[in-house]
Amino acid sequence: MIPVPKVKRVDNRALIDALKRIVTWCEWCGVPKHRSPWPLDPHHIKTRGAGGGDTLDNLVILCRLHHEEAQTYKIHRAALIALTGPRQRDPFWQRVERGEEAACAH
Repeated sequence: MIPVPKVKRVDNRALIDALKRIVTWCEWCGVPKHRSPWPLDPHHIKTRGAGGGDTLDNLVILCRLHHEEAQTYKIHRAALIALTGPRQRDPFWQRVERGEEAACAH
């Protein structure tokens, strides 16, 4: 068997921390963090094991219920990708992804 090299993924812990701090609602159902019976979790649309990185186009913040549904493909990946579209075009989020302090301190 020929070993398949792992794909290098982008590690950006600062982006994950900023998303968790700024996005205070489930991006799927819209429930605010303070009203959700579940914690909010970052979800990688393309898994880390498959080479998915910590990037704006690969991360969404979901309540625990919808995180589980996303992981078991009850929420289609295309729908999750659609959630990231507006954020990818927003200059604020682009600064957050680059780790610029002013944006991350929002």
